[in-house]
Amino acid sequence: MKGFTFIEIIIAVAILMVITTFTLISLNTFKENQSLKNAVNETVSLINQAKSKTSSSQDFSQYGVHFEFYRAVLFKGTTFSEPNSENIIIDIPSLIEISSISLNGGGVDVVFQRLTVKTDQNGSIIFRVKNDASKTKTISIKNSGIIDIE
Repeated sequence: MKGFTFIEIIIAVAILMVITTFTLISLNTFKENQSLKNAVNETVSLINQAKSKTSSSQDFSQYGVHFEFYRAVLFKGTTFSEPNSENIIIDIPSLIEISSISLNGGGVDVVFQRLTVKTDQNGSIIFRVKNDASKTKTISIKNSGIIDIE
């Protein structure tokens, strides 16, 4: 009667543990990358909504986006105020944070001008994975209102 030796079983378990570890690390990295990509895309979508509403002069108003380290808020008017039932809020996933808000004038709001959709608050917003500062994406907002993702 032949069977597996204790050493063969230990080697097989060790191999399975190594494969499982690499799989879990890969899945975690994938999840972080997807969360970062989704947070940036949702924020760009929110900025584009503000531009679109401003361009069409919806409610004869301007629109802007207010940035915080854990959320972005689309607001009506030239000044962010809370609470406001008309605000549209995007919460940044818990794995991600806005690590830097660098806008012209030093503020945290981007407001678009009616008809031209330009902004005086051009600059950049940097998103990063909380557990890995090397994983970042930057949203750049130009004076002309054009948005780039780097």
